[in-house]
Amino acid sequence: MEHCIITSVTRDITREEVEKVFGKGIEDEVLKFWNTYECLLYNNGIALFGFDEAIERNSTYEVNDYVPDYYMIGNDSGGTGIFLKRGDKEFIVYYLGLGALGSLPFDSLNISFFEWIENDPALEEEEEFNYFDIIVTKKPAELTKFIFDLKKEFDLTISLGEIKKQIEEEHFVVRQNLIEGVYKNLVDRLNQKYDNCISYKISKV
Repeated sequence: MEHCIITSVTRDITREEVEKVFGKGIEDEVLKFWNTYECLLYNNGIALFGFDEAIERNSTYEVNDYVPDYYMIGNDSGGTGIFLKRGDKEFIVYYLGLGALGSLPFDSLNISFFEWIENDPALEEEEEFNYFDIIVTKKPAELTKFIFDLKKEFDLTISLGEIKKQIEEEHFVVRQNLIEGVYKNLVDRLNQKYDNCISYKISKV
């Protein structure tokens, strides 16, 4: 667990203690977690509670009253609680703003808590994009005018002669590694003007 401050437990926590406070439905793996860590605090603000702090936070936010099938095991240090569901042997991570407990459904990361905490956990998953190159796929009839437009519209620093050479060799890449749709209006406009000479091609996923 990189980028994480770890505070270790200094006493043994028994199942009897856990069930006295939380009742049934706390799996052995969570008990083991609480017998290992007093706190995990990540650089991005994700804080995962040891047993004693979990007692305090669940009581403060009346978790058992609002969402009795769940218990809070952490937060994002910004008003969002991190929860596990009682009896869930897959330990799926759920989260919700603490002011919305009992009134809105949980969001889910669809990942096991124990897998999640090993890999710089975050509550918002990064969007995955395909990346594209903008390429000239054929030489237009009005090549000189086309080259001037390319250089101007895309603010190219390459020389007019080099652009002409690469277009004639059929491998001129105008821009690389763009999210799809960037320059879309410009590409559409130039394609209308020059008979569909430009296209997007996936460069990486």
